[in-house]
Amino acid sequence: RLTKEEALTLPDKMPDEVIHVKLASRGARDYREMARHSAIEALDTLAGNPLTRSLRLRTICSGYVDTDDGERVEYSCGKPAALRTLLDGTDEKVVVYCNFTHSIERVQALCEDMGLPYVTLDGRQQDKGVWRRFQDDPKVRVFIGQYQSANAGIDLFASRIMVFYEPPLSSVLLEQSRDRIHRIGQHRACAYYFLLTDNSIERAIYKALQSYADFDEQFFDQYLKEVR
Repeated sequence: RLTKEEALTLPDKMPDEVIHVKLASRGARDYREMARHSAIEALDTLAGNPLTRSLRLRTICSGYVDTDDGERVEYSCGKPAALRTLLDGTDEKVVVYCNFTHSIERVQALCEDMGLPYVTLDGRQQDKGVWRRFQDDPKVRVFIGQYQSANAGIDLFASRIMVFYEPPLSSVLLEQSRDRIHRIGQHRACAYYFLLTDNSIERAIYKALQSYADFDEQFFDQYLKEVR
């Protein structure tokens, strides 16, 4: 661990650290079927358009998929374990960003299991100023945010550590989210961790974001050509 004095000698934004996670066999199998055939035969589920196909691939990377009949199928996913390791390895405050409500609920359950007080700001949160508890209360260890709800207008510089549970599709959302901890008042080097599923669409999304590009339909089409 770095002391505050040591961190002051580091760049204000440290290079991204990518943490590679894996899907268990069933999830990997269903992912391949959806990527190659736009369907998961065993679940009788078809992606009728590119947007649905992309969404289902992304959710499988985070350990679940919603089928055509409304059932939610869960997969064994390495992201909760990777996040646990990060949280267990520091006594500092940590910011976690998620795309999906189900992912937020998984992170909440993990924090509860670890006994870590947290606050959440997403589309369901009525108190939009809940982030101030994270800023002001030393007992609140984790902030869980959804990109669209917590990407602007809030200060989270009580933390210098940000974890992206899954990457967004928008480079603007990503950079605005990054800046929540890189604000006036921040005196420590900011560290950014990305939990990315191996051999998946998340790697292609991250590659586009590194070029400050949005992962749009053109990028998605190119990704599908590469996995066939």
